[in-house]
Amino acid sequence: MEPLGWEFEESLFDSGSEIDTAAPSFPYTAKACAAKWFCGEIRNEDCAEVLTAKKFSGDLAYRQQNFQKALQEYSSCFLLLPSANTAMRRDVQESQARCLLHLGKHEEALGIAQKLEKDHHDGRVFSCAEF
Repeated sequence: MEPLGWEFEESLFDSGSEIDTAAPSFPYTAKACAAKWFCGEIRNEDCAEVLTAKKFSGDLAYRQQNFQKALQEYSSCFLLLPSANTAMRRDVQESQARCLLHLGKHEEALGIAQKLEKDHHDGRVFSCAEF
């Protein structure tokens, strides 16, 4: 059977003898957060940390099926989000819609979903004044 023309030349590949396999001279230590660090009072004025804590608290409440508390956390997070943070704004709004569905508030959930779809198709950036 004839070759199909997709073979590689051996000269394209490094023999591997030049690869440094020695361990780094310093040990790597990953940072670790305490379990549920976001559940306590956040004393840091850093907006990003406050937003992350609120989002994580909402996620934990959702996982525990406490949808009312999760909705409150997501809603307070959304109010603090800068309009330029479109990825987190979308994530938080999707989370709000899921909570609303679990709480039987289908019209409100649908309203958020329609707004998200419209903004996605329009390529718009959200602003706090719109909600």
